[in-house]
Amino acid sequence: MKKYLFLSFLFCTPLMAQDLIVEEIPLEQPDPAPQEEILSEPRAATGTLDDLYTLVEEQKKALRDFTERLEQTEYRLKQTEEKLERTTQDLTFRVTELENKPAVIIDKTSDKDRYDYAYNLLQKNDYKNAEEQFLSFIKDFENSELRPNAIYWLGETYYAQQQFEKAVGQFADVFAKYPKSTKAPDALLKMGLSMISLNQKTEACTAFIALPNEYPTASNALKQRAAEEAKKNKCS
Repeated sequence: MKKYLFLSFLFCTPLMAQDLIVEEIPLEQPDPAPQEEILSEPRAATGTLDDLYTLVEEQKKALRDFTERLEQTEYRLKQTEEKLERTTQDLTFRVTELENKPAVIIDKTSDKDRYDYAYNLLQKNDYKNAEEQFLSFIKDFENSELRPNAIYWLGETYYAQQQFEKAVGQFADVFAKYPKSTKAPDALLKMGLSMISLNQKTEACTAFIALPNEYPTASNALKQRAAEEAKKNKCS
């Protein structure tokens, strides 16, 4: 369109045509610089989005790694807590076991010390450990003057644990083997009481009735207890 206008003016007025030619040159040769700038803008924008996407992906990966490490840490912490709990329970069990278990006594300890140690366990109602210590004493000190007493107290540990047959055996040993022992009258009474627990009434009555006859010098409290048991069980 502009070319046709340009030719018509060229034929009509030469001077004006020259002026128009000068004015039309910019129209025929536009500056390409703006186009290059426009074309370069999308590339810059695309590069920024790529960088942003890469950054986001890196952050997501870092978050996943952190989450994974956190889960591993929590798992190890849980394992440590469980191990600590098991260790605490085991330690508590061992401490309790050590508290209930008597200390090892060396062979050179005197018979008096060994006897006192076992007797103290009995007074604490630690019947099982007292039993073990009296058994050990009886085995190690066959000629000790305290042996009859140790046999009697061994019988008491059995009696306290309601092992009446074993108790009868120990009390009978005191009465039969050490009849002049200070614990012989007590052993006769306790033998009778053990037999009552075993439903051996006839034998028990024999022990109750025999006590004041065999040991007239026994304490009044002991003889009175034998009389009460004889009456209670209708011993003739």
